[in-house]
Amino acid sequence: MMFCAIDIESLVVGKELLLAIVGLSVVFVFCFVMGFFYITRSRNIVKTKDDYDDLLRKRDGLSTQRDALIAEIAAKRVELGEYERAKKFFEMHPHLVAENEKLEKSIADNESRLEQLNADLKKAKDKRGELAKAEEDLRNVSRDIADLERDRTTLTADKQHLENDISNLKKRKNDLETDLAELQRSLDKHKRATEDLERRKEEAQRWLDANNDKIRDREDLDRQIALKKAELTRLDDRLQNGEKSIADTLERIDKGLDRLNKMNLSGVQTLRQNAFASLKEGVFGIPKHTAPANESELNAIAKVAKHIEKSGFVVPERLLYAFHTSLKTSDMSSLTVMAGVSGTGKSAIPKLYSEAMGIHFQPIAVEPRWDSPKDLLGFFNYVTNRYEPTMLARALFQFQGLHYDDFKPKADMHEYMLMPMLDEMNLARIEYYFSEFLSKLEMRRLVAPLTKENLAVVALEIFQGFNAKGESGKVVEESPIRLFANQNTLFVGTMNEDETTQSLSDKVIDRANVLYFGRPDHLQAKAGGAGNAVSFTPLKKSTWNSWHKDANEEELRFAREKLAALNRTLADFNRPFAHRTFQAMLSYIANYPVGPDEDRDDVIKRALADQIGMRIMPKLYGVDLALHQDTFEQVGTTLREVGDTLLLQAFANAADRDRNKSGFFHWTGFDWNGR
Repeated sequence: MMFCAIDIESLVVGKELLLAIVGLSVVFVFCFVMGFFYITRSRNIVKTKDDYDDLLRKRDGLSTQRDALIAEIAAKRVELGEYERAKKFFEMHPHLVAENEKLEKSIADNESRLEQLNADLKKAKDKRGELAKAEEDLRNVSRDIADLERDRTTLTADKQHLENDISNLKKRKNDLETDLAELQRSLDKHKRATEDLERRKEEAQRWLDANNDKIRDREDLDRQIALKKAELTRLDDRLQNGEKSIADTLERIDKGLDRLNKMNLSGVQTLRQNAFASLKEGVFGIPKHTAPANESELNAIAKVAKHIEKSGFVVPERLLYAFHTSLKTSDMSSLTVMAGVSGTGKSAIPKLYSEAMGIHFQPIAVEPRWDSPKDLLGFFNYVTNRYEPTMLARALFQFQGLHYDDFKPKADMHEYMLMPMLDEMNLARIEYYFSEFLSKLEMRRLVAPLTKENLAVVALEIFQGFNAKGESGKVVEESPIRLFANQNTLFVGTMNEDETTQSLSDKVIDRANVLYFGRPDHLQAKAGGAGNAVSFTPLKKSTWNSWHKDANEEELRFAREKLAALNRTLADFNRPFAHRTFQAMLSYIANYPVGPDEDRDDVIKRALADQIGMRIMPKLYGVDLALHQDTFEQVGTTLREVGDTLLLQAFANAADRDRNKSGFFHWTGFDWNGR
């Protein structure tokens, strides 16, 4: 019955159309093949084997298409036969079609009505149940409304209280979370410290078990030491009383001298300028030849390196550059100190440097008894009524310049350079004999340029001058005599680190560049020898000053940022540095020589690493490594950003808890021979 909707005429027309399409397709394929061969033959192109294979593939494809079309045509023919049979059946029984349609329509209508009736019945049942439930709910809701109305006021008040409690709890939660995080960090820190203390306790217990006998002996020694200390205290009291008596006596003598100096004894002054004539003698003579005025800094350093090599000493290039740059910045860092193990060439380097550079060298052997500037510069002998100057005082007077016409050195050397060297400077307390002079050195840059009018700030006055009438009634005037170190004077010091020496105070470290010498990795059989003298050609002060450079803020931005970061970290150790140290480090970095093939940024990082090692790392000496582990990690992060191999290796050695059995930071300086 489903074939009743098929249009037989449409099928016949479709069949004819399909046959026409198939025929046209066959004709098209035939024409295409014939045209292809005709074009190929007309062009007379020699085909390769690949072209022939391609034609075969195309032919196979066309054959496949032809077979598919033939199969499709056969299927259409079968389908057409079925359509024709159906057409003949419906032509013989036309009334069956109408009856079938009516029957199907009636069945569909009845099924639809049945479904609608079932749905209406179900809805009626549901509505009856809902009505009963609604009545019950209405009664319950009425009761609930009455209860809720009574409780509404109470709930409103409770809601406000709850909101306030929630707000307070949230605030308390935030505070507790912050406190918890801080406690966790503190717990981790103390846990690490506790573990380290436990380890050290175990080590101490093992040592204690192994040294019980020695401890008992030590207790006896402690009792003896206590007795000796008591005796020493009594001696100290006696010594202090004696020193006070001496100080009072000296004070009375000084006051008496001041009175005598101001007195006019029949026109004759007790203390006169000629009592200081020994200062005029000087130490050095006027040179006949000088170094070229336009000599370059790098050539001068190369000359120093060559002289050191010929003398049989091994001085790494970086150490030489560090020493040279420290001297160049003596206006900011008044003292360059060579510190470390005895016998490593600390005294030889300044001497060889000054010989090759053309700087007059004056060694000064410091003695353990030194306790005042008089040991450094000399004193006035009241018995002989004569000033007894040291070699340093005579050299300073000769090189300082700004002399008065009535009192000059025989050989005025203010145009040349002087290098005094305090050898083994820490045999005595530096603060006793050099502190006042060091403060004067620092004041040089604050009053530059120096003139006779502002010399009082930087000079030590050893004769205040004379102004009085003589026997003939004529006024006699004599100028004052002052000693000071001008910008052409470069102070160097050497110091050994052993039980016979004193340590440097923070005051000295802040005003100095300290170059540490560690234990040499390779010992030399011999250093120096005969026949290594160099022709001494004095260097002019003007040439030396021409090598100086001012700090460029933009160029030194990287250095400024890293130093600022380190200073913030050092504040956690309670050991930050201030403006003077910061400015001195920038001056050093700006004045570090740059070779012709070197990148300026690399040189800045190297100079920055030098200053961190000379000035910042010594400040951390003795800091507990376990207690400040996090802070040391921050320092290490900044040093890695600087990226200097020598600095990183030296810091790693100083902060290595296994290497430093004491558990404290132990800075020993760079391994200058490293790369």
